[in-house]
Amino acid sequence: MGKLKILTVEDDQEFREQFKKTVHLCYYDTLYAEADNGRLGLQKAGLQDFDVIFLDLDIPLRSGIEFIRIFKTSYVRKNINNKNTNQFLPIVIMTASIDENSVREAITLGVKNILVKPFDDKDVKEAIMKVTKITNPDIYKAMH
Repeated sequence: MGKLKILTVEDDQEFREQFKKTVHLCYYDTLYAEADNGRLGLQKAGLQDFDVIFLDLDIPLRSGIEFIRIFKTSYVRKNINNKNTNQFLPIVIMTASIDENSVREAITLGVKNILVKPFDDKDVKEAIMKVTKITNPDIYKAMH
């Protein structure tokens, strides 16, 4: 069993730094990566299979929705035998404002978790547990 692998795609550097601290408080054994725009986030997501991707919808160089669309295509292709893939992506949306159209589209694309900023450590931990339980049950078992 390896480390919990988390990617955060968020353009606010201060938020990313605080979020990284939150993740490390919740889970000691993590491989944590971050990107400050959608294009870099997609590159990193293509190089590593992350257990959870925390994604801001309002990011430069590819919106959060564009990120989800592109990621879903490659994720489904890589995990063709996983029955959950078409309904559920390992993405947690982080947003300060709820744009109903974007949220609706993200849900249609397979995202099931949305955190509204500001959120706390407990919210992050619950989102990680929910996503990893479905996409990687071995990590969930190892965390308990």
